[in-house]
Amino acid sequence: MSRRLSTGATFKWLGDELLADLTDYCACHGDMSVAWAIRKAVRDYLNHELNDMQKKAAFLEARRGRLGLEGQEKVTPLPPRKS
Repeated sequence: MSRRLSTGATFKWLGDELLADLTDYCACHGDMSVAWAIRKAVRDYLNHELNDMQKKAAFLEARRGRLGLEGQEKVTPLPPRKS
């Protein structure tokens, strides 16, 4: 059973030309979802970009800030979970 044909409304921010190319690409690769293809493309792009050590250091610093790992002295660990 194949997947339902998308209207493309969710991904209209891609533009008509890129969305058409992406839809055709997904159709020729076993009916993969557009969202899955976008996730894979973003992951591949980030992996490629983070080969640069300066970009990776900035990325990790931003991640630590977002996760609140900069000031470990303010972190109160949760007690172990009881079974």
